[in-house]
Amino acid sequence: MIFDRSKKPIIATETGKEIIEQAKAVLKEHRKLGDIASLGQREPKGEFHLAVIPTLAPYLIPLFIGEFSQENPKVKLKVNEHKTDDIIKLLVNDEIDAALLVTPLGDDRLIERHLYFEPFYAYVSQGHRLAKKKSISEADLDEEDLWLLEEGHCFRDQVLRVCSLDKKNRVLPNVEFESGNLETLKNLIKRNSGYTLLPQMAADDLPKDEANLHIRKFA
Repeated sequence: MIFDRSKKPIIATETGKEIIEQAKAVLKEHRKLGDIASLGQREPKGEFHLAVIPTLAPYLIPLFIGEFSQENPKVKLKVNEHKTDDIIKLLVNDEIDAALLVTPLGDDRLIERHLYFEPFYAYVSQGHRLAKKKSISEADLDEEDLWLLEEGHCFRDQVLRVCSLDKKNRVLPNVEFESGNLETLKNLIKRNSGYTLLPQMAADDLPKDEANLHIRKFA
């Protein structure tokens, strides 16, 4: 018996669970065989599911998606944005083929391949004390002025490691704010106070006047 119908809701028996897991493994290996076979073909074809975190997607995806489409017309590329934790689940469950994330993740279930490294830059409000400096150090960073992405974003975790902090967003004493993207943080900083950290691609994407006014590099 695979399912125990005496339980509500119906659940799998212990033997049933083993059969289901084995079936999943067989299907996974079957898909791998198809992928391996397609490698021998002159022109790649099929579907490829890629996930990317929101902090990378606006800057990284436009760099290659057009060229990829032209060079691989028979490959159906599906790209979705997700938080890091959700992407890890999708990878482990074999629901996507690959992902673009901030590493290291420290998850033994995944294989990491480093594509590139990029430095952080500080994005500061015009009247902030850091705006008076041409370059800054980690010692200059103050947790009380730092705007962060919401929990679940690996970029947030990296910023906290750089700053040696563990905090919530409370630049304004009576406001607790959580944001899912860097654009919101930049606009908050421009119109209020405080600072955040940006990856280099996000800093390079800024207009020159805005970068000169708000971007400060690390010494």
